Amino acid sequence: MIYLIFGENTYFAFNKIRQIKAEFFKKGGQPFFISEIDGETQNQDFGRIAETIQTRSLFMDAKTQKRLAIFKNVIGAYKEAVAFFEENTELMNGNGEIFVFWERSLTKKDGAFSFFQKHAEKIQEVKNLSSKELDSWLQTKGKDVGLKLSADERAVMISEAGAGAEWALENMLEKALLSAPAAGTEISLTPSRPLFKEFDGGTARPRLEISSPAAGAGSPFPFIEKIFSASTGRALIALKEAVLAGHDPQKLIYPFLWKIKQKKRPELYWSGILTESAMRKDPKNAYEHLERLIFVLNPKS
Repeated sequence: MIYLIFGENTYFAFNKIRQIKAEFFKKGGQPFFISEIDGETQNQDFGRIAETIQTRSLFMDAKTQKRLAIFKNVIGAYKEAVAFFEENTELMNGNGEIFVFWERSLTKKDGAFSFFQKHAEKIQEVKNLSSKELDSWLQTKGKDVGLKLSADERAVMISEAGAGAEWALENMLEKALLSAPAAGTEISLTPSRPLFKEFDGGTARPRLEISSPAAGAGSPFPFIEKIFSASTGRALIALKEAVLAGHDPQKLIYPFLWKIKQKKRPELYWSGILTESAMRKDPKNAYEHLERLIFVLNPKS
């Protein structure tokens, strides 16, 4: 199967690729059957792309084991790409394997787009959102994590986000969640707990300011530090201590993800994303999902 994602919005492109990976794993796919090639960052000849498409592992059973190959911006990087794909279309659409292309600069007017119109099973465009669309997206995203954002607050956040707004806005929401009240309460960032304040003088543009952690459960970071610096056994104890101190397991995933980013552990971040998704679908077992993430964090201890 050939799947095309095209357009400039990297946030939605990357999230769509994550969804495809998650579906691949859900159907029994294994990490070592995933290939990823980025034409913008990897200095290599076209041979690796050709090999990825044409070669199956000797250890794979064609009837039961499928591959997922992800190509990012390879058409713009390699002139021979489209001609090669035309020659190997039958191979790429056979055996139930999945070949995902994300092309940032590809448009419907480009000659290469006609290849995907003919042969791709799915095509999805990821456009940059208009201001109105971005405001609607932020409002929905806030509600999904339990944040109430006024129109003024959303306007300030969008203004400060700048280019690549979705990534920046997601980080702002994470910061807000890290300063959330104690477990069981609904977060509100309206006048009683403002997300931003005016500069002195009252006439300047509002500035984003995240509130400090509320009293009660306190900051989750001492527990997160213990979890990341201890053996598995002690990390599980630190998790239990955090919950006993009043931290909601469903909200602890956000400082988890924040710490993973700081540690620059992309392989663990993917596990954290899957955990966050599982917790939203199965909130009653949020604690157990965090325990499983800790075992991934410390597989040998």
